[in-house]
Amino acid sequence: MFFKNLKLKPKLLALGLALTLWPLLVFGAIVSFQNSNAGKISRTETIKMARNQLDHIAAGVRAMMAAENEMLQRSFNSYMALFLKEADTGGGIQVGYEKVVWQAINQNDESVQSVTLPKITVAGQWPGQVTAMETPVPVVDGVRDYYQDYTMTLLQRMNLAGDLLRIASSVSHTDGLRATRTYIPAIGRDG
Repeated sequence: MFFKNLKLKPKLLALGLALTLWPLLVFGAIVSFQNSNAGKISRTETIKMARNQLDHIAAGVRAMMAAENEMLQRSFNSYMALFLKEADTGGGIQVGYEKVVWQAINQNDESVQSVTLPKITVAGQWPGQVTAMETPVPVVDGVRDYYQDYTMTLLQRMNLAGDLLRIASSVSHTDGLRATRTYIPAIGRDG
């Protein structure tokens, strides 16, 4: 009723506005819908790209770790071959009947315990309980002569728990002496 009482000019103006606004509203709804879809597609594709990139990074890390493992394994094999050669020249590694008393130092808390273990000889010689770095220890220092950057330790199981005593070592302890007489507990501080 209101529209019938209007003069021609306001009717034309109202009709022009309606014809202008209607396509704008339809166009705006279409654009809004398209933006929503584009956002979803963009998020999906971004996640796919990120996952692909992570897969490439993981593959690179795996390859790098495999190469490092191979290098360490080769190094260990040559190190072990040299040790066995040195040890075998004098009769290998022998566990004797004679017993040796050790004052074993826990490498974690520095506690000391007395332990009696069978005497082990390497290349026909007992490495002794040598702690001075300047006193040569058979085999241990022989290997170090070939590989200056390497250290070597001979370990002997102390008990059923699996604690390992260093009976000969080129590793330096915190006091500057050889780490001989220190042991690695089977169960560490963290359990």
